[in-house]
Amino acid sequence: MPKAVLMCLPGVALTALAVWSIVEWCSLEVPCSPENADGVLICWAAVVCYWCFVAFAFHILNHAEKHPRLAALLVKKEELNI
Repeated sequence: MPKAVLMCLPGVALTALAVWSIVEWCSLEVPCSPENADGVLICWAAVVCYWCFVAFAFHILNHAEKHPRLAALLVKKEELNI
């Protein structure tokens, strides 16, 4: 459980950063034009990539007996129950 929290904490921070960046960008740009939104798109791309990694890691760990080599990359072999 603590590892799951530690794994999700950066994702929550990245999501908050992305929401904050879009709020700041829309308050600076009147009207909100998508031409200058490169920084906001980069933030959201980082958020999506991170959460995809977390979902992949949780899937691998839930099915560790089918994917022992991938699971060994995510956690120590001593902590695996396979």
